[in-house]
Amino acid sequence: MRIRVDGSIAGYSSLIYLSRLPVNIVKIDHGFIAELDQPSARIVVDAVTRMAHELGLEVVGEGVETQTQRDATVAMGCDYTQGYFLARPTTAAGIKSFARR
Repeated sequence: MRIRVDGSIAGYSSLIYLSRLPVNIVKIDHGFIAELDQPSARIVVDAVTRMAHELGLEVVGEGVETQTQRDATVAMGCDYTQGYFLARPTTAAGIKSFARR
């Protein structure tokens, strides 16, 4: 079983989960991804990604909507990205069609 911490982990209450639970994946909140053009958001995303990797965790950047955001999250070391840039929500049939591409 794999456990994921979802949403923003910048707060103390969320960070405590990283040291107390057998977490495998950390998701970086879309709010930070949406503001990657701001230095403060880039610092947070970079720091969270590096910290997670030091803990042996994988990182997902959520809410990726543009190629620029995708490029930035990959450059900062996010292992995965999710968001409308990659695919919109769909049905089971839509997933099958998407997987065949």
